[in-house]
Amino acid sequence: MDTYSSMRIGFLAPSYPVPAVIQESGRIDWLIDKAHELGCSCLDRPRINDTPEERRRVRSLLEREGIEIECSARGVFDLASPESKRRGRSELEASITTASELGAGIIRTGYGKLTVATSRYSREIPIAEHLAFFTRCLVEAAEIMEGTGVPSVRDSSISATPFRSSPVNPPVPTVFTWSSRRGGRTSPTG
Repeated sequence: MDTYSSMRIGFLAPSYPVPAVIQESGRIDWLIDKAHELGCSCLDRPRINDTPEERRRVRSLLEREGIEIECSARGVFDLASPESKRRGRSELEASITTASELGAGIIRTGYGKLTVATSRYSREIPIAEHLAFFTRCLVEAAEIMEGTGVPSVRDSSISATPFRSSPVNPPVPTVFTWSSRRGGRTSPTG
C-alpha cells in the first residue's frame, strides 16, 4: 500500500507569541519568517485577513520559504445532524476553499469539541454511538470533498481502532481509510 507521510515540524501559529510591536497586519509575515528561521516546514493556519487576495499573498510567502500550511476542516462533525448539516456543509466548503487558496495539501479536524463530555472519554455516550456518529459525519465529508484535491475519507472497514481504549470505552475494531489525489492511501491508525 502506498502512503503519503504528512509528518512535518512546525508550530501552532495562533499560540506562538508574536512580539507586541508587530502590528496585526504584519503578524502572518512575522510568523512565516519565524517558522523559516526555526527550520520549520509546517505552520498551523494562523489568523489572517480572510480575503482571497490575502490568501494568495500568504501562499506566495509560504512557497517562497518552503513552508507547508496546515488548515482545519471546520464543520465536519455537524454534518450528521439535520439541525446543523447546512451550517456544517457551508463551514467545510469554506475550509476547502481556504485550504486550496493557501496551497494546503491536507486539512485536518479533531473530534470531541475539546470537552470530555463530547469525547470518546464520555461516561454518558457509548463508544459504539461515537463511532456511528463519527462514520456518518466522515461519509458526508467525503462526498463534499470528493474531487477537491484535498485528502478525504473514502471508505470504512473492519481492521483496526481509531480510538485508544480507555476504562470507559474499550477498543472497537474499525478503521477509516483516507486517500489523496497524490495517489496515496493511509489510515489514521497507521
